[in-house]
Amino acid sequence: MSHSLNIPFLKELQDGCLVVDDVYETGKTLRNLLAVKDITAFVWYSKITPKWWYAVEVCHPDEWLVFPWENIDRSEADMKAYQMSRSKSK
Repeated sequence: MSHSLNIPFLKELQDGCLVVDDVYETGKTLRNLLAVKDITAFVWYSKITPKWWYAVEVCHPDEWLVFPWENIDRSEADMKAYQMSRSKSK
């Protein structure tokens, strides 16, 4: 995305930067953004109603997403492994 917009890819968060992620699910990825001033966060899919970030799409929390760059043939095994890991953590 940084290439398409002709802006530099940042290795570290800075005040006022734009952060883009594919999915907001557990919040782990974006949680650290709250400490950065004037940050703007977008996700492609949010599995909950956005609160302080923006989402292109909001989907059901149980919906399994397969992105175009992922291997469709492996998606079912990935989904099962993910579901197993989630059931063990509860």
